Amino acid sequence: MLVRCQIQTPRALSNLWEERWEGPDRGIVASWLRGIEKAAESPALAAAALAGELPVLPWKGGVAKQIKAKGKIGSHLYLAMWTGLRGQDLEFDTEEDIEMTCTKTLLKVTFTHDVDKLRQAPMEEDQDE
Repeated sequence: MLVRCQIQTPRALSNLWEERWEGPDRGIVASWLRGIEKAAESPALAAAALAGELPVLPWKGGVAKQIKAKGKIGSHLYLAMWTGLRGQDLEFDTEEDIEMTCTKTLLKVTFTHDVDKLRQAPMEEDQDE
């Protein structure tokens, strides 16, 4: 599913949990909007995201430190929040995996909407340092 939102005209969200998280976009827009809020709350975090870093956020995908693994798996929900944190329009296809490299740690993260891939991926603290 292609999900698009413009930063100048963000969507209003329902107050119902089911509509926010179980609707067609599966929480992508809600995560993006929360990223916009977090940018106002933490300018330093927003600056790190704008510099291409993938800071730790509530969703799987952030990189706290360098690890020996060549890459890791992250959630599209992370990527949506990170995009909002950067103050950018939201536009990506939930059917596509998206690869990015953290500018701070140089670790490649593959963002997915595939719950099975996310479940099978080791937690960062379980990986070798």
